[in-house]
Amino acid sequence: MKTADGTVEGAIFIDLSAALYLGGGLIMMPEAALCDMLSQGEVSEAVLDGLSEIFNNLRGLMNRINMNPHVSPTDPVAYEPPADDAPEAWILDSTKRVDLRGQTAFGPSTITLVGR
Repeated sequence: MKTADGTVEGAIFIDLSAALYLGGGLIMMPEAALCDMLSQGEVSEAVLDGLSEIFNNLRGLMNRINMNPHVSPTDPVAYEPPADDAPEAWILDSTKRVDLRGQTAFGPSTITLVGR
């Protein structure tokens, strides 16, 4: 989640099973196709597009809270931890963090929201 000047103010981390459940569910992809992606360890562009929609809606809700900075989501990408001296290194030790966990048809799933 970035501000208009490109500053990263937050991030949404989502594991493969949650990505398949949410993104695949939004686009109503058949469960068998999603299970195939799970066994391959990757998601399709269509599932990523579904996740983009979910992240965009979540961003819109967060932007309506007065104390939050106005942010826009970037496209979902595979997570690579930032270097310790990178501008986004704060993500590794954020004090503003929410972990959401649950069981889906694709196994245990986690969504993590972090902010500055």
